[in-house]
Amino acid sequence: MSDLKYNRLQRTEKLIGAANLSKLVNSSVLVVGLGGVGGCAFEMLVRAGVGKLTVVDCDTFDETNLNRQILCTVLNIGRAKTEAAVLRAAEIAPDCRVEQKFMRYSNETAEQIFCERYDYVADCIDSVADKTDLIVRAVQSGIPVISAMGSGNRLAPRFEVKDVFKTSGDGLARVMRKKLREAGIKSLKTVCDAGLPIVADGVPGTVSYAPNAAGCLMAQQIVTDIIWKE
Repeated sequence: MSDLKYNRLQRTEKLIGAANLSKLVNSSVLVVGLGGVGGCAFEMLVRAGVGKLTVVDCDTFDETNLNRQILCTVLNIGRAKTEAAVLRAAEIAPDCRVEQKFMRYSNETAEQIFCERYDYVADCIDSVADKTDLIVRAVQSGIPVISAMGSGNRLAPRFEVKDVFKTSGDGLARVMRKKLREAGIKSLKTVCDAGLPIVADGVPGTVSYAPNAAGCLMAQQIVTDIIWKE
């Protein structure tokens, strides 16, 4: 292990041990969606020591992302989110391999994305159809997946990791339960708010910490699942 890599990860190794750190360094995680939740999950996985990350997004940053999306800066306005993720990782962990796929995840592009094996899939996309396809494809491929539910319209969220079929009060989770039942999926690990969202019209309101709190919790679950896997 290089001096930079060792120094960067020595506190992590102190916490989880060399064998578990090796699991992270040798793992590959797919992050689909680099907005508020996905961008933070991505950065936390980079900092935790995950060796390879594949990021998928078709969007670019604009000024409205500055209030909550950790990868968004004034200098990144107009830049592809996937490119910003590559640059951010290089500033933190040059040894972390990041493969960017500047495209929308859909049934039509899925084969280009699932052309390799992943140890975990982080679903951070909003489209119900695309979200369902990603989850079903991961489950059918035997790859662990965790899915972000709603983080908008939440001022004091209490995010938790919970099976989608045991959630309540989340509109996206309600729709996903129906779609997953139709697809024959009986269980799905999600990050969701234990409370109800603030009622708002039109585009959901957001605050800096809410989606990032969800992203941190998602990264925590991925890391612990990888290191505790037999």
